[in-house]
Amino acid sequence: MTDYTGSFPFREPEWIQLMVGDRDGAEAAAREIVERGGEEDGAYAQAVYPELETVCRKAVERGGAPVAVMVPEVRPSSPPFVVATAFMVLEEPPEEGRELEVLSLLMKKQRPYHFRPPEVATVELPLGPAVRVREVCVDGETPDGRELLVESVTYYVLSPKFPEGVLQFTVSWTSLGLGAGLAATAEEMAAGLVLRER
Repeated sequence: MTDYTGSFPFREPEWIQLMVGDRDGAEAAAREIVERGGEEDGAYAQAVYPELETVCRKAVERGGAPVAVMVPEVRPSSPPFVVATAFMVLEEPPEEGRELEVLSLLMKKQRPYHFRPPEVATVELPLGPAVRVREVCVDGETPDGRELLVESVTYYVLSPKFPEGVLQFTVSWTSLGLGAGLAATAEEMAAGLVLRER
């Protein structure tokens, strides 16, 4: 597979890029929080650091890069402090084929982890045609035994710039009340996706 590099737009300072390939990627992101200059930002950065480390580790495991996290300027009253995560992954196409219709059918399938049926649509992005999937999934349990739900919007892009595979771009969050705003943010980011050969 050709070596590619990608990017997507995000609004600073609330969104911070995580350099997941660097050993101190989480530390660098925490420093950015401190540098915002608020009185409580040092303590805030310390509190969010373990979450940044977890996002970095998971991104490395799935080959995600670039990665950005949303850390509100005003500290939430309780965790998670990383309110949303956005990342790109380059994937092999499914065995069934590299076509929009194939991807749509695959993404419409109800899976055991789905909290409700996914919403699937085909869209046209500047980078190429895509299948857009909005879903709510069960991702374990909270400490008090309730289901932990994660909502996400994922674009599976069939870009002519990446003819050998599928570009996956995902924005995910755990506070379902933020869904409408973050789905709109995901749409803005997806419209600005960039992919180029290294």
